[in-house]
Amino acid sequence: MTEEAGEQGGGGKIHSLSIYYSLSRIEKAKQLLLQREFSIAEIASQVGFVDQSHLNRHFKRLIGVTPKMLEQKYKK
Repeated sequence: MTEEAGEQGGGGKIHSLSIYYSLSRIEKAKQLLLQREFSIAEIASQVGFVDQSHLNRHFKRLIGVTPKMLEQKYKK
């Protein structure tokens, strides 16, 4: 955390917590996705995203690919 973030009343800590929480939800979504028991929309709901589009945005931003792309990569 930078001094600037500390001077802003701990805003950096909140941001870090938000990223940690998002990463935790994305990791759980990845696990569920690779199990192939649920649709992407169902997984989005299960891990706390508003809808599939919301999951897709976070997934792409944090992982670099969409859930569908990951699913296709591991499809047998």
